[in-house]
Amino acid sequence: MTAAFIRSDLSFPEPFTKAIGVYLLVAIGFKGGAQLAASGLSPAILAAIAAGVVLGIVTPLIAFALLRRFGPLDGLDASTV
Repeated sequence: MTAAFIRSDLSFPEPFTKAIGVYLLVAIGFKGGAQLAASGLSPAILAAIAAGVVLGIVTPLIAFALLRRFGPLDGLDASTV
């Protein structure tokens, strides 16, 4: 925040930011997997997984339809978003 406040051009190297991103994704995955293994599969967990899959499919389809209908985007650009 200080660097942004004094308008510094401070930046992290790209390999560092990619490594941090990969580390965070792996850490979250391992933590969630360990918690799921400890608690076991229950109907509530299966329902949450199913809801996540359904939302992961439906949300982009709705966004595509809205961008095509109300946005100034053609089909390729709407699907890219």
